[in-house]
Formats: sequence, C-alpha cells, structure tokens
Amino acid sequence: MGRFFLSGVRQARQLLRQDAARLIPNEGSRAKRILQLAAHPGYRALVLERFQEAANSSRHSATELVLMNLNQALTGAEFRPGCRIGPGAIIRHPMGVVVGSGVVVGSNCTLQHGVTLGERYVDGRSDGGYPQIGSGVVIGTHAVVVGDIRVGDNVTIGALTFVGANVNEGATVHSRRSS
Repeated sequence: MGRFFLSGVRQARQLLRQDAARLIPNEGSRAKRILQLAAHPGYRALVLERFQEAANSSRHSATELVLMNLNQALTGAEFRPGCRIGPGAIIRHPMGVVVGSGVVVGSNCTLQHGVTLGERYVDGRSDGGYPQIGSGVVIGTHAVVVGDIRVGDNVTIGALTFVGANVNEGATVHSRRSS
C-alpha cells in the first residue's frame, strides 16, 4: 500500500505544479514565487486537498480525514473524501468552500469563496448525485451547484447563483436581481 501512496504523492506534486503555474506567472526568482504561493490561502488549501486525494487513492482513510479536517481548520475549505479537482485549479479565497465527496471538477477551474458543490436533498433525502464540472469553469462567490448535473466547459457561474440543472458549454449563468 505504501507504493500506491507514493504514486499518489507524485501525482499530487505534479498537480500542484500545474496549479502554481496558473496562479503565479513564471516571472521573477524562484524564491519570490515560492513566497507568493505560501502566502496564498487558496493554494495552501489545494496543497492539503492534493495530498488528501493521494491518501484516498491509497486507501489511507484515516490520513484522508485528518487532512480534510486540517484543511477546514486552517483555510476554511472542506473537500470531502472522494472529490476530484483537476489540474490548474485556483481557489481565490478558500473560506466557506465546500466540495462534496462525489464531485468532479475539470482542469483550469476557478472557485471563489463560499462556493458549494454537492448533493441535493429533497424531503430530507439525498438524490444521490453530485455535479460534474467541466474544464475552464469559473464559479462565483457563494454560488451553489448541487445534484446529479453536468456543467459544461468554459461556463461562468455568477455570484449568489443556484444551479440545479445542466449547463451547456460556454454559457453564463447568473441569478436575476430585482431592481
């Protein structure tokens, strides 16, 4: 089982390099970039999430739960065991971000603070499905995406928006405001 964990750690390091490359341009000294990454709370949340995924892939459930709780305590983000976040992710402000256990997020996605991705409950029972988020998706502050739905590639979901149905590729979804 140790061999699988090491494989997961190698994959986590590769994903973190892709996350870092998207977040911090490859300009200036290496030390400056490392300091910028260390100071970015969203990147710290991703570091813990990536290693949580590595623990999941090797069936180290106790380690996975410790990392989930540590992430929640240190950054305010909760990534439930079993979720998958693609490479090149950016979490602008991790406070209040919740990603459910069956959620899959594609590559190069951006999550703002307070985003919830998870299962939908009807009459106190889960519908059993989780959202599948495409690549290049931007999800705004306090947006909620729930249920067994598909959000296509290159979608923008506005702040304070509830999404409970499929969203086609390239669409912009936002809540209606009354004036």
